[in-house]
Amino acid sequence: RVRNHLHHLTGRKCDQLHFEHQVLIPEALKLKGRNGQTSVEQFLGTLHEQMEQVKHMFLTFILEQGYRKQFYSKNKKARETPVEGLVIDKGMFSFISSEVILKNPLLLIKIFEESSRLKIPLSAEGKRLVHEFLYLAGDGFLSSAEAVRAFERCLTLTTHDFNVLDDMLSTGFLARCIPELKTIKNRIQYDEYHLYPVDRHSIKTVQTIKNFGSPEDTSNDPLCADFYHGLKNRKLLLWAALLHDIGKGLPGGDHSGKGARIAQDIMARLGYETAQLDAVSFLVKEHLFLIKTATRRDVNDEATAVMCARRIKDVDRLKMLYLLPPPVLKHGTTGHSCCSGT
Repeated sequence: RVRNHLHHLTGRKCDQLHFEHQVLIPEALKLKGRNGQTSVEQFLGTLHEQMEQVKHMFLTFILEQGYRKQFYSKNKKARETPVEGLVIDKGMFSFISSEVILKNPLLLIKIFEESSRLKIPLSAEGKRLVHEFLYLAGDGFLSSAEAVRAFERCLTLTTHDFNVLDDMLSTGFLARCIPELKTIKNRIQYDEYHLYPVDRHSIKTVQTIKNFGSPEDTSNDPLCADFYHGLKNRKLLLWAALLHDIGKGLPGGDHSGKGARIAQDIMARLGYETAQLDAVSFLVKEHLFLIKTATRRDVNDEATAVMCARRIKDVDRLKMLYLLPPPVLKHGTTGHSCCSGT
C-alpha cells in the first residue's frame, strides 16, 4: 500500500520513502495520532514493524542456505550442547523438540545465553519455537537467580557477527520478560536526531558500548575503550544502556525522570541490591547531563566542573555517563556524545 501511494504521489515508480513523502502517506492512509505520537510517527512505527519481519525472514533464509559461512561449524551434523534440550544443527541453535520447552521453560532464555556464549545464532525453527512458547515466559519468569544470570550474560557477552538482543527483540522474548519495553516497541521519534525506533536504538546502544576497544569500534575514541574496560561493573552500564530511553513510552516530557523510576522498579523486581538499582536509576535519569552541560555551559569554567562533581559524586559514574549514550551520530558519522546532541 505504501509503494502504491508513493507511485501515485510522485506520478512515477518511486520506492524510496523520502522525508517529504513521510508526512503525506499517513494523510492518504487517513491515520490519526495517538498515545502522544503524531500520525507520521504512528505510520513509520507500523511500517518499521512490517519491514523488520521481512528483513528477519530474509536473513534467516540466507543463513540457512549457507551464505554466512562464519556461523557454520565444520561438523554440520546435529549435535547436542552442554545444555540439555538444545541442539546445534547446521551451525545454528534450536531445541531438540517442543516438548522439552514445556518441561523446562527456562530453555527459552538458555538458548539465547548459549547463543551469546558460543557466538552461534538461532535457526528459523529456534526463533519460531521461542515465539510460539512466549506464554511460558510470563510474570515472574525472570524471578529466579538462574534466569537473571542468563539474561545478564546475554546483555554483557559480546557477539560481533550478530546481536543476540536483536533476536530477543524480534521474537518478542525481550518485551515478554520486561513488559515495560512494550511501550517503546517500534516507537518512532520524528526528528533529525533519531534514525531508529526507540527499542532498536536501545539495543544498538548496548551493542555499540560493548564494541568499545574491539575491531568493530566505530567511535575512534581510545578513551571510550579505556573507560569501558576499566569499569568495575560493566553490567550496570549495559542495563542503563538498555533502559535509558524507556521513559519515552509514556506521553509527556521528562522521559529521563520517568525512565529512572521505571528502571528502578525493573531492577528491584529482578532482585538487585539497592546500590545497584540506584546506580542504574541515576544513569538513566542523568544520561543527557553531560551533553546538556557541554552545549549550554562553559566547560573551561571551574564552576562547571564543581557543579558536575557535586551532581555525579563518583568517578565510575562519571565514566559511565561519558559512555552513555555512545558516540554514534545520525547518518552513520561518529563523535563523542558530549557534542552529538543524540
